[in-house]
Amino acid sequence: MMSSKIEKMTISNDSGMEVTCLNYGAILHSIRVPLSGAKVPNSIGANVKQKTEVLIKPKRLESYLTQDNYMGTIVGRFCNRIENSNFEIDGKPNLIDSNEGTNCLHGGSDGLNKKFWNVEKNGNGSSNEIIMSCESADGENGFPGNLKVQVVYGVTNDNKVTIDISATTDRQTPVNLTGHAYFNLNLSNDSTIKQHQLQVAADHFLPIKSDGIPLLETREVINTDFDFRRQQSLEKLLLSDDEQIISNNGIDHNFVLAQSHHSKSSEGGHQLPLGELVKAASLYSPSSNITMTLWTNKPGLQIYTGNHLGGEFKAHQGICLEPQFFPNTPNRPDYPNCLLKPGELYRHKMVYQFDDE
Repeated sequence: MMSSKIEKMTISNDSGMEVTCLNYGAILHSIRVPLSGAKVPNSIGANVKQKTEVLIKPKRLESYLTQDNYMGTIVGRFCNRIENSNFEIDGKPNLIDSNEGTNCLHGGSDGLNKKFWNVEKNGNGSSNEIIMSCESADGENGFPGNLKVQVVYGVTNDNKVTIDISATTDRQTPVNLTGHAYFNLNLSNDSTIKQHQLQVAADHFLPIKSDGIPLLETREVINTDFDFRRQQSLEKLLLSDDEQIISNNGIDHNFVLAQSHHSKSSEGGHQLPLGELVKAASLYSPSSNITMTLWTNKPGLQIYTGNHLGGEFKAHQGICLEPQFFPNTPNRPDYPNCLLKPGELYRHKMVYQFDDE
């Protein structure tokens, strides 16, 4: 049922992990992870596992209505950037909304992150799923086609948070949808992520221009500060003298996942089959001993180290790990195909698993 006010929905597993979502922006609002080594008394005095919050979020729900960090939202129609806010389909130009200089970011000024989503299943009863849907009309922010989107949030008993996004269209259109949660795995997420350790299954990354649009070349990570094939400290990264990092106050780059079948695709092959998930990255906090592992069926992973967080947050207080197609894909025929055609089903599954042992 569609609502015009922010509503919370919570699901949990047998271990006590709790996942809370909002109907506005289909926001992933909270993930509370039980810690195996720490117990605290509950309301009736019995000892239960202590839980820690692994997302940063505003103190007031209403702040989501005005925030410009895309915090926790499902972003699209096309997450990331499209250069000069235009692209061609079959030789026909499409001029779309410019909301970051001359470029289009995350689908434009009124993207999916600004919508109240229809709640189809709220997790009540025995359900461990939250299901929401919304529509983006033909021509909205300049994109062709009526796009119907559904997201299913789930939680499993082995502490996996699953995000399954699907979409259909009645006209050919670029589609690139992902989640934009800011993770902080420390026991206190008021601290920064600098002590976190990151590993990424990528041999290459996409260097960018000053406006965040990828350059023509794909660069190897070897002998650079973008080499996270082995676990590395984020503090080391943030102290780098690499101009790509200095100019951004951190990273906001797309990594080419090594096992992602990232060849050019056609005939409905714009993604890996849903069951073929690639282990994309892992993130570890020495503070909590929590490791988060990410799987996806998309070819790229945008990593953003919260370089420009402000207001009630500070720079580098959270990190976004956003599986997706590459930035500016509609203008790059050398990238995997992101065009969705009528009769096709867009599917994107992300799995975030948490472990503290």
